[in-house]
Amino acid sequence: MEAGAQEPIWRLIERSANELAASFTSADIIAWCEQNDLDVAPATLRAHMSALAGNSPTYLVHPTFSRRPPVLWRVGRGTYEPYDAMVHGEPGLDEDEGLGTDEEFDEDQLPVWRMIERAAGELPSPFTVQSVLDWFAQRHPDVLPTTIRAHMSAMAGNSPAYLVHPIFSRRPPILWRVSRGTYEPYDPRRHSGVTAALHVAAEPEDAVDAVQEFVLEQYLEEFLFSNWDRIAFGRRLELWSPDDRRSRQFDASPAGRIDFLCGDLDTDAIVVVELKRGTPSDAVIGQTMRYMGWIRREIARPDQRVEGIIVVGEPDDKLLLAASATPAIRIVRYHIDLALEVVDDWS
Repeated sequence: MEAGAQEPIWRLIERSANELAASFTSADIIAWCEQNDLDVAPATLRAHMSALAGNSPTYLVHPTFSRRPPVLWRVGRGTYEPYDAMVHGEPGLDEDEGLGTDEEFDEDQLPVWRMIERAAGELPSPFTVQSVLDWFAQRHPDVLPTTIRAHMSAMAGNSPAYLVHPIFSRRPPILWRVSRGTYEPYDPRRHSGVTAALHVAAEPEDAVDAVQEFVLEQYLEEFLFSNWDRIAFGRRLELWSPDDRRSRQFDASPAGRIDFLCGDLDTDAIVVVELKRGTPSDAVIGQTMRYMGWIRREIARPDQRVEGIIVVGEPDDKLLLAASATPAIRIVRYHIDLALEVVDDWS
């Protein structure tokens, strides 16, 4: 059974927390889902548990969960219990909240920020976001690319997301962004002065806009996946995988990981759907074409069309020019609309 089709993941975690022993780990939640035949990626469960815990920094800045009472409470690194307002009080960070040490975690349970720090130390500098994604695909394939990208932005000292992050901003940065989509390890001898200048010069409105874009990109993939049947792509697309399960982050090694692999229900074409997420225009076109080439070689029938869709918030001229030379790739722009409707009329 697919979890998202019947219950949201947060509800599954709430239900499992009430059935498990008073103190449980993320591994216990993962095992509970497996025992109940619930198809939820372990990395997704871990991310949701952090966002549902009232004394977690992720909960405090989450655009949705922070507006509701917590579901969990963290009692130790990787250990939780159901939230009880009478016992735990108001949500908030513990006074000694920190990033933790490697000794507190097994290799596969290291926090994502620590994994990224290790990747930055092993990769040639400067390195791209894609090179870090490839590093994770080889060593920690359960970590979603959206999670990796979001952490890299929040860990870079010259990123607006770092400046407003409740945990990372209180400590020296781990990364430094040298250009769009390219980073290097933070070096206080070369970067600290620029960090101070950024704090002084950055307009608050610019930082807020950048963080809003950062949050939208972080949750765009989750939103599309959860609402797939209601998304208007201009064609009828069905999520596809070899074992007929709705899935995302299709493994196309060595080409990479495809955000969404779909079948067109009317034309029988195989369609690669990629999210731009601030990637340079030339890079996302090349990345999509690489995935399409892999699909033609490994999966598609000789007579079957392979096409691509790039989802972007605001297409630039470079992206449109590059796509115009590749008829098999279409650009789709997403819109975020908020509409308010008065439901109580006291006049």
